[in-house]
Amino acid sequence: MKTLMRLTSNLVACLVAGIFVAGWGAAAADESTEGASFHPNKPETKIANSWDPKAAAAYLDHRLAWWMEWPRAQRDHETFCVSCHTAVPYALSRSALRTALAEQAPSPNEQRLVDSVTKRVRLWKEVEPFYKDADRGPYKSVESRGTESVLNALILSSRDAQNGQLSNDGDKNIVDSVEYKLRRDGAARS
Repeated sequence: MKTLMRLTSNLVACLVAGIFVAGWGAAAADESTEGASFHPNKPETKIANSWDPKAAAAYLDHRLAWWMEWPRAQRDHETFCVSCHTAVPYALSRSALRTALAEQAPSPNEQRLVDSVTKRVRLWKEVEPFYKDADRGPYKSVESRGTESVLNALILSSRDAQNGQLSNDGDKNIVDSVEYKLRRDGAARS
């Protein structure tokens, strides 16, 4: 139970820190671009109004496409690792670009990510943890399952929030997967 609580606390702290840094960076960028000018000797300097949501979406789609095909990200049952560093930022940011791009539906990569997460949630008792004790040391399977439970819930609830309604394609299974993990680890007895 302590491991799950520590893992959940760490994830929440990282998300809060990320939101804070993103907001702080945006505020600093707003302040620093007042009177900004183009510097031909610094090609990386861009005018504040040059942000291109289509280019941002293309970059995100390219990164996730690469991740989904990378052999080390592949997992059982034709799924892939929902990484903290690639898939989660993609899931949270790509859907936000839909409004700016006037897209009516998730991109093919968004759909493939949700399909992989949903499949793993539905097959929770059959799928292997992302990382196993045998490969990574004691308790890694437990940590992996805990992390995956939280990330799956985050990705699917984010998708549901974008749609404005709860889906029924895995939400109960997410709760079941967390309960199963707690019961198996003995934490539910305390």
